[in-house]
Amino acid sequence: MRGGGGVVSPSISRFERVPRKGVDSPPCDRYNRRNGDAGTLSLTFFWLAVFAIGASFPTSVARGYVIVIVNPPTPQPLVAPTCTVAVCCKGLPFGSGIAWHCFTKCTRTTPDGGTEVIACCGNPTGLLRDLWPEGVRDSPNGPPNCDGWGLGEGAWGPIDTYCGPYIEGHPDWRRNQPPCAASIVGTDCGTCDCIRDVMCQVEACCVRYELIPELAPGGYNSNSTAFTALELCKPSGAGPPVLPLGAPVLGVPGWGTPIPLSGCPVCPQP
Repeated sequence: MRGGGGVVSPSISRFERVPRKGVDSPPCDRYNRRNGDAGTLSLTFFWLAVFAIGASFPTSVARGYVIVIVNPPTPQPLVAPTCTVAVCCKGLPFGSGIAWHCFTKCTRTTPDGGTEVIACCGNPTGLLRDLWPEGVRDSPNGPPNCDGWGLGEGAWGPIDTYCGPYIEGHPDWRRNQPPCAASIVGTDCGTCDCIRDVMCQVEACCVRYELIPELAPGGYNSNSTAFTALELCKPSGAGPPVLPLGAPVLGVPGWGTPIPLSGCPVCPQP
């Protein structure tokens, strides 16, 4: 507005509201006075952007809404389980270093990172079924079904096999782990299932146990059982099963002597 002498008075910005007497300007007014027309430009660009977004979608979509697209997380690739089959041996008798008793141990690593260890072994039942009559406590394993076994068939009785978790209570469990040698490593975990099947077949066939098979033809022992399972279940083209280093004085009697299983009963598949 003009004063009486024709002098133009300082104009007030159109965004500025004259404060009421005794009342401070609200924060928004102070902002507008400080930024001038920048607020007008920012507001204009905001509504232009909203309008452009609304116009870019079909008419069935309400204009003015912002659509947020969230991509689902990329699923982790499935990893095949890995299995390691090893031969483990402990000293006999009573942990001494005179001879070795060997068994198989399968360690299965699952896709979620967990592990499962199953050990399989063979042992004598005893003429009176008194050496291993019930296998492991709380296990369904029992003596071989070899009714009528007499002294003529062998004083040690038939071979009784067992496969189960390698934990305390397993016949071959030792707190101080015995020496082991990896025999088969790979993603074909069918080898572990094959070993269990062979163990079952050895028991069903009523195989005569002998402490030293080399001195008793026709007899076999725990080492013969482990060797037979590994030999029958190894991948095609693989070499003979290997033993841990440091064999004892009498070596590993029965190792390398396969048990003939032709004509033996076949265990039912689970």
